[in-house]
Amino acid sequence: MTAALSPEHAGVRALFAAFLTGCLATAAILGLNLAFGGTIDSAFFWLVLRQVVNEGALLAIPAAGLGALGGYALRKARAGRLEPATMP
Repeated sequence: MTAALSPEHAGVRALFAAFLTGCLATAAILGLNLAFGGTIDSAFFWLVLRQVVNEGALLAIPAAGLGALGGYALRKARAGRLEPATMP
C-alpha cells in the first residue's frame, strides 16, 4: 500500500513501513511473553526483533515491487497512456 501510494522512493518507504510494523510486532510478542509469566533479557529481545524484522523485510521487498508496479500502471492508466492487452 505504501509503495503504490508514493511514487518517489517506493521501495524505501515500503521497507520503512515494514520495519515499523516489525517493531510494533516485537513489542506485542514481548508483551505477551511478559503477560504469560515470561521474562525479557537483551538476548531474547534481540532474537525476537531480528527474526520479526528480517521476515518482514523478506516479505516487503517483493510486495514493494508489486506495489510500485501497480502504482505505475495506475498512474499510466489514469493518464490514458496505457495500452490494453490484445490477443495476437
